[in-house]
Amino acid sequence: MKLYILFFHTIILLSRCDNHVTRRNTITRIEVAKGGCLRGCSVTAISIDSTLTFNYFGGYNAGLKGNYTGKVTQRFWDSLNVKLEQMNYKHLDTTEYLGLDGEQAEVICYWGGHKRRITLSIDGFDTTSYKSKFFRELAYSYDRVKLNKTSSVVKFEVKYQYMTPPLPKKDNVKFPPPRRAKR
Repeated sequence: MKLYILFFHTIILLSRCDNHVTRRNTITRIEVAKGGCLRGCSVTAISIDSTLTFNYFGGYNAGLKGNYTGKVTQRFWDSLNVKLEQMNYKHLDTTEYLGLDGEQAEVICYWGGHKRRITLSIDGFDTTSYKSKFFRELAYSYDRVKLNKTSSVVKFEVKYQYMTPPLPKKDNVKFPPPRRAKR
């Protein structure tokens, strides 16, 4: 009888192992745009939403130029939500240290009709913080997604992808010679 009960409990336990718990994420969309450094950084923007759609725009100096779309895994989306919840994304400081020459990022997290816009340096003097490292990895996550070129324009609320490219090198700037004053 004890063996029968043990066998019955083992079957129940093993049958429950196939049940995957679906995580209830509160974040509905994340947008990240980066660029703005003085040494030729690439300008890109990404958007990931709860339907697992990944949109990408590659602009100035980007290795992958144009509009692309793809899908991320549920596991990737869940991990982003967990990390942002650990950072208490609803109450993050909206402006971190923005170095003069560091690569700048703009992040917007959306949840339940609310949003939080964060600007920070992801390359420069403050790359030791967990937050800077996380947002840097997120900004470069397009390398890990199978993207397909799309002819439709992807719209983003973030604006850093529209930043003007760095100024030309001073040796390439030519000024006309000064005019001689008439006497």
